[in-house]
Amino acid sequence: IIFEKTEGSPYFALEFLRSLVDSRLLKYSLRERRWIWDENKIRSENITDNVLYLLSAKMTSLPENTQLALKVVSCFGIKVDESIVGYLSSTSQYSDFRDWLDQAINEGCIQKHENKYKFVHDKVREAAYNLIADGNKSQFHYDIGILLYSTSKGQDLGGALFQLVDQINHGIPSLIQPRMQIDIAELNFSAGRKAMDLSDFETAYSYLNNAFPLLPENHWSSHYDFSLRLFLLRAKSTYLCGNIEEAYDSLKEIIENGRCIEDKLDAYYLHV
Repeated sequence: IIFEKTEGSPYFALEFLRSLVDSRLLKYSLRERRWIWDENKIRSENITDNVLYLLSAKMTSLPENTQLALKVVSCFGIKVDESIVGYLSSTSQYSDFRDWLDQAINEGCIQKHENKYKFVHDKVREAAYNLIADGNKSQFHYDIGILLYSTSKGQDLGGALFQLVDQINHGIPSLIQPRMQIDIAELNFSAGRKAMDLSDFETAYSYLNNAFPLLPENHWSSHYDFSLRLFLLRAKSTYLCGNIEEAYDSLKEIIENGRCIEDKLDAYYLHV
């Protein structure tokens, strides 16, 4: 039965056994001096054919702050960097975040390895993410990203930059306030440039494209320097992804809107 329900995963096997004990379907008999169970009753109860049921039932019984910690970490995938945890812990809203994570570790949901907090299994992460209502997921991601941005603004985020921007991008374009649009466009530009430095051209292309819906209609006059940098880097990433015509479109924008020949030189060079 255990193998059928857990597909042989040691972690899920342990959780399944705990659920059987909690429901008194597996118990120790002092009289017989052994563990006893009724296989037919266990099968008829249909405790679960899905390990997510076990995990969700366990997680919803945890303290609210522990559940919140699991939700937050799940937004970053299977693991989250210590630097992200540090930024969140510096805010009043998550000042006890490390303590909440310690509780999650004690419950066997998360483990700390070097400078990362990591779910013990991808199914555990999935169950934690499912604690967030589907209709609230984008807002939840976005709120985390904006909080991280307000805390880390002006600092060198290193690899954490991608994680921060990914959270905010869940809100593009509907959740982003007009006053924040250029800031977030510049964040995507920074992430795109960093991805280019790492020769990850498709990721760079994605970040740079995320910046475009956030530009005002008059961006060539109101944000000229940024527009120049954004269109040139997008042209490079697009070209390196093999989208030649699209790259030419970006270069054409620079040639048509550049204020002087010096600003157009790179575009002319790439266009040849």
